[in-house]
Amino acid sequence: MNNVLLINRIIPTIDDDRICNVTFVIADMHLQEVHDKIIKVIGSSEYMDFNNTEISYNGFTTKQKAKIIPEIMKLLVENNLRVYGVYDLYS
Repeated sequence: MNNVLLINRIIPTIDDDRICNVTFVIADMHLQEVHDKIIKVIGSSEYMDFNNTEISYNGFTTKQKAKIIPEIMKLLVENNLRVYGVYDLYS
């Protein structure tokens, strides 16, 4: 079975203000400590909150402007979360 995802291309400077449903695929989401760390990062972030973010089995999706993606990545790395992928799903 093929797992196919259609994703939107994000072009920095052109798409900076476009609102995206950005998905972050995080390693070890099956571990409670990683899940708890994600909740802590979302709760303490100035960019994300629980109204615009959904946690799933393999990471989370948040509705953000494209220019915020590097800031969220920085938060994840600072909290020792391993990111496997970042994408904006085509709807």
